[in-house]
Amino acid sequence: MSRRAEALLVALVGAATVALHFALFSRYLPGPAGTIGHDYGYFFPQLLNGTYWYTNNGLLEVPWFTPALGAGVPYYPNPVNAYYSFPQVLAWFVDPLRAVRATLVVFAAVGYLGTFALLRRVFATSLPAALFGACAFAFNGFFAHRMLVGHLAFHSFMLIPAMGYWALRRPPGGELRGRGAVAQVVLLGLAYAYLVQSANVHGIPVAFLAVAAFALIEALRRGWSWGWIERTAVAGGLALALCAAKLCATIAFMGAFPRSGYSLPGFSSVGSALAAVFDTLFLGGAHEGAAAAIVYSSWKLDRHEFEYGITIVPLVLLTAGAIAGIVVLVRSAPARAAARRRGWLAVPLLVVLAIPVALNVHGPHWTAFVESLPVLGSASNMIRFLSLYVPLAVVGAALGLDRLVPGAKWRGAAALAAVLATLGLQWSVDRGYYERQPYRPGPIVAAWQAVQDTGKVPPVERIVAPFDAAGRPALPIDRNDALIRGESQLVCYEPIFGYQQEWFPFGPVRYGMPALAELDGGVLNVKNPACFVFPELNGGPPGSHFRVDQRRAAERFLAYRPFAFEPSRSQTIADGINLGALVLLALLAVRAASRAGRRAG
Repeated sequence: MSRRAEALLVALVGAATVALHFALFSRYLPGPAGTIGHDYGYFFPQLLNGTYWYTNNGLLEVPWFTPALGAGVPYYPNPVNAYYSFPQVLAWFVDPLRAVRATLVVFAAVGYLGTFALLRRVFATSLPAALFGACAFAFNGFFAHRMLVGHLAFHSFMLIPAMGYWALRRPPGGELRGRGAVAQVVLLGLAYAYLVQSANVHGIPVAFLAVAAFALIEALRRGWSWGWIERTAVAGGLALALCAAKLCATIAFMGAFPRSGYSLPGFSSVGSALAAVFDTLFLGGAHEGAAAAIVYSSWKLDRHEFEYGITIVPLVLLTAGAIAGIVVLVRSAPARAAARRRGWLAVPLLVVLAIPVALNVHGPHWTAFVESLPVLGSASNMIRFLSLYVPLAVVGAALGLDRLVPGAKWRGAAALAAVLATLGLQWSVDRGYYERQPYRPGPIVAAWQAVQDTGKVPPVERIVAPFDAAGRPALPIDRNDALIRGESQLVCYEPIFGYQQEWFPFGPVRYGMPALAELDGGVLNVKNPACFVFPELNGGPPGSHFRVDQRRAAERFLAYRPFAFEPSRSQTIADGINLGALVLLALLAVRAASRAGRRAG
């Protein structure tokens, strides 16, 4: 088949895959009752918040802080802030619900194309096997169900196969030379940076482990190459530079709020962890059993935490392909010799594969060690690391299909049967849980439309809290929607301060009063959010308020506009590094466009 015919086939299959994916999952965005996933109670107000900021300040002004939550808190320094992400940029121009639905479509397509490129150009699979793998990954349960429940940050998980392609494809012009090699490194660096900027910080180690596993699988087949490490190192440096400002601010913010107060849950044994991996990856309807096997959990882990399903079809292909490979080893002396030369690579591969299971096995000393690790210690659970197995199982299944059906004549039929079986099984899953999700997006969508119609952003005028007349707390899922009424939700849904605001410094703030009301001690009824990140330089510890003499700065802040604050020296340096990286990218883009123009001319 010619390259042009192959590209056309890939496009047609991809269009059909994405269309079917959207048909299956978009009906829960919203569901029959007009509701969507509960965690959109966090992300929908965040998308509206980002739209408010963009409307008032344009693209170039960084949204350091927000008045919409907690009487004033950090915004950009928050690790789960996704201001510079695809869904947020879309939400500047279309309402948040449409932005989320478009993200579902676009990143399903990204996963499809990335997986095809990885399988076809790196692992050199047949066209049918690559198409099957691309379809299977596009329909993986981790991405789709996280999007349904409202874990918007995990849309960037779909970049992982493309990251494997950019890291592992051997450029014809040399490892770090030539336009192709530079493009691969830049794209890989942008992908790692996007994981940070899209609030998927915990997805970074998963992505790196996946790429390392891809490299080891390919090395077992063809021999080891150091090129992917060189490309990853350079791309990692670029990513750090592109995220320097955010990372520096986030580290400062989390220094005061490390989220280390929750004990990590886990499985009681390695056996129960492996059983949960098998069940959630390959079998449908195993969520309750996996959840029941979790011990020492501070919070109930609901069904969406155990959605990784790629159906039993990849398991059949992976297993059958492995058996076929063993038969080849038994019968072929050259194959046995190659296995002896490269067999040591199975050891690091097994280590990589063991990491998600190890992180999810609970033991007093082991769990204490994991909780002491940077970044990992701030997580509420490690279950999400099981997502590593999704792309690896898909790659193994595609390789297994080629091994199982050696003749090109039957591969197309086998791949088609595997795709249809996968789609049929995915379509048959009972998703009533997602139909019953509680968050109503209508008020946020209406508020977004009001901004488009009037061009006016409602400033925050009052601090509110969800208490009834008797003073009893109520924590409705939509409490962060207060920003649409010009209010700041004091008892907000903001996980950085704990799921019940355990670590939030309330201080003298008074709910039910105007934000600019003067309180005892010469302060206003609104917090100075710069004190959460740079307390020594801005007048007080985290949770300190604007002083009465800072009324003008407080007014600007409450109107979603920047105000003067004092950053740390390290933050100033990080800002400069970040700006330099952006300028470098712009110069590379101009150079590439110029060369493309000359070739076209």
